[in-house]
Amino acid sequence: MKKYILFALLMMASVVFANPISRKQAKQNAVAFLKKNDSQKSTLKLELVHQQQFKACGHDQTDDDVAYYIFNMGEDEGFIITSGDDVAQQVLAYCENGHFNPNCIPDNMKSWLDDCARQIEWLARQPMKNRTYNTQHHVTRKRIKPMIETH
Repeated sequence: MKKYILFALLMMASVVFANPISRKQAKQNAVAFLKKNDSQKSTLKLELVHQQQFKACGHDQTDDDVAYYIFNMGEDEGFIITSGDDVAQQVLAYCENGHFNPNCIPDNMKSWLDDCARQIEWLARQPMKNRTYNTQHHVTRKRIKPMIETH
């Protein structure tokens, strides 16, 4: 009997601490970010090109176990990386031109993305009372033009 109670408590705990962001919500977060920072790009079509799953802990893997989503914007007009869980800021990174090709990621970017996924997964597993990303400590930075452009 004790084993069943312990098992039930563990299963409930894994659900209670999960605050995943759905694909639809991630896309809405990306659009809201673009509207705030670049109104011209906010009307572009966003296409999901990659989502990074992480290994489930304490339950079967579901579509909710996503560290981040990557959306291409329009035709070669950039991409945006959004969090798959509310423990991280909504937008992790974005690029104003080009596109994201999941089959051709530079080693340094792959390493950074893997590190983001590990951190989000670790944070998502922590039993915290208020584990959402605190936007009060988020610093809004002034936009800086590129120092160099390549063609």
